[in-house]
Amino acid sequence: MKLLTLIMLTLLLSFSGHASTMQQYEAQLSAELKQAQQQYQQQVDKVSRQRQPMLTKLTVLEADLLALRQQLIGQTRSKDDAYLSVQAMEQRLTQWQDQNRYIHNLLSHHAGNREGDAIKLIEQEMSSIGDKLSPKWHPSQAIAKNGALEQGELLRLGPLGFLHHNGQLSLLDIQVTEQNNVPKISLTIDSARPSQVLPIDITGNRVITIEANHKSIIDQIKQGGFWVYPILLMGAIALVMALIKALQLHQQPKADCGLVARYLQSGVIPATKGWQVELLQQAQQHRGCGSEAMGDYLHQYLLGVKNKQDKGMAMIAATAAVAPLMGLLGTVSGMIQTFEMMNLFGNQDSSVLSGGISEALVTTELGLVVAIPSLLLHAWLSRRHQGMLSQLEADAGVLCQLGDNTGA
Repeated sequence: MKLLTLIMLTLLLSFSGHASTMQQYEAQLSAELKQAQQQYQQQVDKVSRQRQPMLTKLTVLEADLLALRQQLIGQTRSKDDAYLSVQAMEQRLTQWQDQNRYIHNLLSHHAGNREGDAIKLIEQEMSSIGDKLSPKWHPSQAIAKNGALEQGELLRLGPLGFLHHNGQLSLLDIQVTEQNNVPKISLTIDSARPSQVLPIDITGNRVITIEANHKSIIDQIKQGGFWVYPILLMGAIALVMALIKALQLHQQPKADCGLVARYLQSGVIPATKGWQVELLQQAQQHRGCGSEAMGDYLHQYLLGVKNKQDKGMAMIAATAAVAPLMGLLGTVSGMIQTFEMMNLFGNQDSSVLSGGISEALVTTELGLVVAIPSLLLHAWLSRRHQGMLSQLEADAGVLCQLGDNTGA
């Protein structure tokens, strides 16, 4: 009993000592946790204090970046504008140089080989004013269109010049250059005399240039290239078919609404020709076979007439639909060739681009020229055929009653 008491006392003493140790550990951990929380809160406050200036600095940097981007865009646009301005100035400089060269040539031609001081030149000009105010014919020469040098009498009226040679009067194209001062013949009038009324071109040879560049229909067709010929072939076939269908309609008499009524009253078939008369002959031939059989016979005849009407119409409709597409195909092909020429020789000469485009558009123009009449002809022929077929169908509906009638 005493031993048990001693053991229990020992256990109680050791438990009380362990409990005090646990309390010490708990107090130490609580202190460390509180210290860690304080350090964490200090770091959070520090980060918050440092974050606001950094956000402000980032906003300023973003605004600076946006301003720099806008400045770069403006500088790039200014550079492009300056490049375009340089090109425009180069073109203007080229025009001024050409104009300066032209004026220099005119002055050189006007001064000629005359030498002396300014006073003598003025006196010479004053003495020649009378001759210029009353121009006269004087011997001179000009270059013909074949390159030959023609001798004759020349008359100068300001910028105009006329040459009388071999009984002909020619209008001159006076182009003053440093290499050649001899005028060229631009237009010749047959059987003319110097005393006749002189033709004057107030447009500065523009009319003559336009007339020289005028192209006939055949030249324009040749200018279109390969795709012109299929379009012309389809147009020719459609025209032939339209003429055949028009002749077929012309040979048919005009639809007579009272023809069947007169036949039912008199029983006499007219001696004329036409689809209506043939319909009456079919009804007369199968008279008394029954209304249903009569309807079948007449319907079969109407199908034959419709097949005759539709024969060739598909070609006209196809031409009206396909010709513009073939013209567009020719235009695309011509434009491709034009751009290939531009890649090879550059685009400095605008006449290359304009000439290629004009050639490419010939096929489109020709395709529309073929398609529009084909469409109109198809519409007119279809309307005539439909009117005739409607009258035949109405007559067939009336003639079906002859299937049950065997009388004369």
